[in-house]
Amino acid sequence: MRALTGAVAGAVVAAGLIIFPSQTSSAATIDQVCAHVFVSPLDAQAAATVRTVNAAGRPTTVGRAAADRVISRLVSGVPGSTCTKPRSDSAQGIAEAVEFDIADGNREAAIAYLRESIAGLTFTPSTRSVVGPRAKLPNPDAAKCEEFAASTLLPPEAYEDAIALALLAQTVGDAAVAAEGADKARSIVESWAESNADGQATTVADWMTVLAYLQEAGASQFHLDLAMTQARAIAQDGFARYNRSECRTTAKDIECLLKAVMVLKALGAEPAGANAAVVNGLRAWREGVGKGKRAKCPLERYEFRMTYTEQGGQRGFSKFDTGLVTFEVANGRITSKDKGPLIITGGTGGCWVQDDNGTWQRVGDGTIKGGSYPYRVSGVDRGEDFLLRLRPPAQVTGTFTGAPECQALGELGLSFANSVLGTFGTPGFELPAGAFNIDDSIVSREVFEPTGEVVVGTLSYTYRMVYPRR
Repeated sequence: MRALTGAVAGAVVAAGLIIFPSQTSSAATIDQVCAHVFVSPLDAQAAATVRTVNAAGRPTTVGRAAADRVISRLVSGVPGSTCTKPRSDSAQGIAEAVEFDIADGNREAAIAYLRESIAGLTFTPSTRSVVGPRAKLPNPDAAKCEEFAASTLLPPEAYEDAIALALLAQTVGDAAVAAEGADKARSIVESWAESNADGQATTVADWMTVLAYLQEAGASQFHLDLAMTQARAIAQDGFARYNRSECRTTAKDIECLLKAVMVLKALGAEPAGANAAVVNGLRAWREGVGKGKRAKCPLERYEFRMTYTEQGGQRGFSKFDTGLVTFEVANGRITSKDKGPLIITGGTGGCWVQDDNGTWQRVGDGTIKGGSYPYRVSGVDRGEDFLLRLRPPAQVTGTFTGAPECQALGELGLSFANSVLGTFGTPGFELPAGAFNIDDSIVSREVFEPTGEVVVGTLSYTYRMVYPRR
C-alpha cells in the first residue's frame, strides 16, 4: 500500500497485539528441525517466460538468466540451519548450569531447570503491527524496487534459544524436554510471523526468510500460507505502483514493473494484463522518453476515497469516510469541484485507569461527537507523485463525565483525533502519479487491555486514473 504516507497512515493504523484463530500443526522433532532444507516456492521457469521487447522492438522473453538473478536476490536472506548457530549468552548460561548440576549428580534438578527455561521463552512484538500487505507505508519517492530488495531479517532470539535448549535436552538424553523445546520454537516463530516479523517484514524477500524459519520449525499450514499471501500482496502492490501512464513512467518504473511481473509469475499470482503492461511500457519508453521526447501529460482525472472503521474496545470512535473525490491534474495543480463531505461517526466509551495493583478501573464515560464536514480539495503535481489535500474545517468534540482523569484522557483523545484530521490538509496524501488502479486495505487487531476486548480497525482506500486510460 503505497499511497498513504506520513502521520496520517502512522496515526490511523496504529495497532497492537494481533489475534489470529487458533491453529494446530504436527510439531517437528528437533531432529527434523535440524535436518530441514528450505523448499523455495518460487518458480524460476515461470518467471523466465515474462514477455518483453528487445532493443529492436521485437517480442521476446526475459529468459532464465534474468529470472534467476531476481529470484536469487529474494532468497539471499534465507538462513542456514538454526541448529548450527552458536548459543546466545543466555542459552549458554542455562547450558552451563544444567551441565554442572548433572555432573554434580543433580540430574532431576537440572532437567527441571531446563524445562522451566524452555517454558519461559516467549516472543512479544516490540512494535505495533498490522495485518495487511505491509507493515509500513513507504513514501512514493523512496528507493525504487524496494519491494524486491534482499532481506536482512533475523528471527527472535527466543526462537534460536528454544532450538539450542532442545538440542541440549537431546544431548543429556531427555527426549520429552527436547520435544518441548522444538514445540516452543514452532510457537515462537508462528507468533513472529503473525506480527509481520515484529513489523519488519516489508519485502517479498523478507517473507521468503520468514517462510524459511516457518518451514524449519514445522509450522502450521495456516502460517505457511500467511507468508505466501503476504509475499504475493507486496509484489501485487509493486505492480500497481509501477504500472503507470506513458507520460509519467520512468526507466526505473519499467525496471521495477518488469521485476514485479517476474516475481508474481514466480509466485503463481500473475495479474491480468501484466505482460501487456510491461510491453506497452517499454515501447512507450523507447519511442518517447528514452529518446528525450517525453509526452506532456494531458489533463488527468483520478478518483480517491479513504475510509477507516473501528469496532470494539469502547474507545468512542467508530468511523470516518472521505467519500469519493474526483480530482483533475493539469499544469502542476490539483483541482476539484467535489466538497465531500467528510463523515465522522462518533460513539460512546468508558474512561479507564490502572491502579497501583495493575487493576483497571472504569472511572467515567465519554462520548465523541461525529458530524458531516464539507472540505476543499487542492494539491500539487510533483511529477512522480501528487500531494492531495482535503481541508475540512473539522474539529471533533466530545463530552466526558466522571473522575477528573476521565476529562484529561478525553481531551488527550480529542487532541489526537484532531491532529489526524489536520494531516488531511497539511501535508496531505502522497499518491503515485499516473497509477492506473490501487485498491487496498490494512486490518489491525489490538487487545483493549481494560476489558480484553479485541479492537478491529480497517483502513481502506481506492485510487484510480479514470482519464485517460491506457
